[in-house]
Amino acid sequence: MKKVIISFSIFTFLLVLCIQNTSAQSKAYISVKSQTIIENEIIYLRDIAKISGKQESVELLKKISLGYSPNVGMVREIPVRKLNLSIAAAGFSPNDFSISSPEKIFVKRASQKIEEIQIRESVKKAIFKQFEDSEISISILRLDIPASVEAPLGNAEINTDLSKIRNVFAPFYLPIEIRINGKRYRLISAKVEIEAFAEVFVAANDLAKNKRVKVSDAVLKKIRLKKPLLSYLYKKEDLRGIKTIRDLSKNSVLTRDSIVKDIVIKSGDLVRIVGQSGKLQLVVTGEARASGRIGDRITVKNLQSKKIIQATVFDEGVVKIFF
Repeated sequence: MKKVIISFSIFTFLLVLCIQNTSAQSKAYISVKSQTIIENEIIYLRDIAKISGKQESVELLKKISLGYSPNVGMVREIPVRKLNLSIAAAGFSPNDFSISSPEKIFVKRASQKIEEIQIRESVKKAIFKQFEDSEISISILRLDIPASVEAPLGNAEINTDLSKIRNVFAPFYLPIEIRINGKRYRLISAKVEIEAFAEVFVAANDLAKNKRVKVSDAVLKKIRLKKPLLSYLYKKEDLRGIKTIRDLSKNSVLTRDSIVKDIVIKSGDLVRIVGQSGKLQLVVTGEARASGRIGDRITVKNLQSKKIIQATVFDEGVVKIFF
């Protein structure tokens, strides 16, 4: 009888031990680090802890999200209570895991430095590209850029946009966008001063107010640009059909604010009507039924067909139609 009782006790002990071992094997063990530097935007449990146990449980625990990682240069503290709540929210009971954690858990964001030379070269490239198809010679006199920018890890892009700068020939502030993995990370500003030279038209002699400007009244001269490029006249066609709105002395720069379009066709004038279709041109005589400046659409009468048509003023005594 004693042998039976002893055997039963041993069997019970072994059974309990076996159950305990099975429970221990299915339990997950989480060892949390006190400090972690991570690369991603989201903090997962796998980033801050070593996890062991049953493979299925381990994989689920690794994917538990603990929220966003801190901004570069900042530190985020994660309370142990949040760990337990996040694990419980993922469907784990207190008996399913054992956690070992310091009192305070700190997380930092891994970063990279975008050096001044990278930003400077990117800005210079954008500025010179703006004028690569023109005959303007430029040099950069001033380019104030931060010594460096600390940013998250990832593919860094430096973008600039000069299209919104009204006058690049006067000192201006240039917005510089830094993108990491295609997302805007930071917008900084650089003070820029450019020196630019180009040939533009200046008065060949003194020009009185309201004088119709002829080609012989202007000459090309290389000057330093100070106004927006569109303010200057630098093509021969820019001189067609304009007059001065103030007195201009010899060598004065002809700018858009010193001239206006003049009426080059008056109602009743005989005009040449040029019909254009690709390379084909037909020319007939007509009579203007309205006055106009270059670029205006006016009514004219075709004296050959007697038809009234709409045409665009092209030059003094010339209108065009396209068909």
